[in-house]
Amino acid sequence: QLLEAMGGFSVFMSTLAMLLDHEFYSPVGNYWASERNFLAFQQGLLVVGLVFSCFFFGECLLKVCALRLEYLVVFDDARQSWQFEAFNLLDLAVTLTLALEFGDGLRRYECLAAAMSVRECQDATVGFAFLRVLRIFRIMRMARFFSKM
Repeated sequence: QLLEAMGGFSVFMSTLAMLLDHEFYSPVGNYWASERNFLAFQQGLLVVGLVFSCFFFGECLLKVCALRLEYLVVFDDARQSWQFEAFNLLDLAVTLTLALEFGDGLRRYECLAAAMSVRECQDATVGFAFLRVLRIFRIMRMARFFSKM
């Protein structure tokens, strides 16, 4: 129960960090006093994202090790058949995509730390940024948590 609550909080904070992410040349980007301030903010958001990615990966690894096969499928006594755990399958898929994106995030962090201009880091990603959209599916995890309450 505590792990689920911590996971829900982490999902909320990770989603908030994703919502704060924006381009320097967007209307919101006009509020930054300098490019260096914007780069520092982006660096902070990236660190938050990487920390939560590590938390999600560790949590998923713990669940898979502890529950083994029951993490993915469970036997339904009423139907006398095996049922897939859809939320856990989705969670596992999203976590594996985060692992793909992790190296890309580290390279982007290094670029942001050394950059003096926003344009220096525009092409610093390999192309896994589209996978961040999958993190939105973690919000369904919070819905599952609240439905159990």
